[in-house]
Amino acid sequence: MLRGPDQLMQRSGDLERSAQFALSFADTLDKSLGQRLNQSSYLWTLPCSNVRVSCPLCGTMSCFLVRSAREVERESRFRARFVEARLGYPPSGLEAMDLTQFMHGGPAEIVACALCGTVRRYEEQTAQYESDRYDNALMRHLYPRYLDAFALKRAHFQTFLPASAEVLEVGSHVGAFLEIAETWGWKPVGLDVGRDTSAFARRRGGSV
Repeated sequence: MLRGPDQLMQRSGDLERSAQFALSFADTLDKSLGQRLNQSSYLWTLPCSNVRVSCPLCGTMSCFLVRSAREVERESRFRARFVEARLGYPPSGLEAMDLTQFMHGGPAEIVACALCGTVRRYEEQTAQYESDRYDNALMRHLYPRYLDAFALKRAHFQTFLPASAEVLEVGSHVGAFLEIAETWGWKPVGLDVGRDTSAFARRRGGSV
């Protein structure tokens, strides 16, 4: 369970720092991908003993390793230590959601398609995002921050579509973009499989 307003404020700061860390990791991944696309020695064919595995975008069978399962496991442990150091205790239950607890949180190889470069996790685990549980108090606390973040993108986003445009957001989460898009004169609808996040967005008046 969450432990009061001070911890909520600290948690929101932790999420922002975690986002910065994720962006840094993504940049590193992009550089690694660009380097390895030019190195044929990294190309390999996925083992397909029982199930035929292909790129979900282009269907190509050849791919190359971007991160080993051991590297992913090491990064997960680093993230957990970082979170525990910031909070002063290991989060558990709903508080850990999207912080140290993820649908695809276990170690798995990160591979990229040798033809189109699409990056994905190579694993047999299936996702059940609709059953993800979220703490309502935390969503209410973070929602204004999501609103502010989307509002800052107005000058850039509004150049893409005219007023009264019908917009579908795939993965609408708690619905913050839907609310901001309405203030821009758009007609947004959200699509999200998460029960908790969709219910929260509907309570805020979003069409999900």
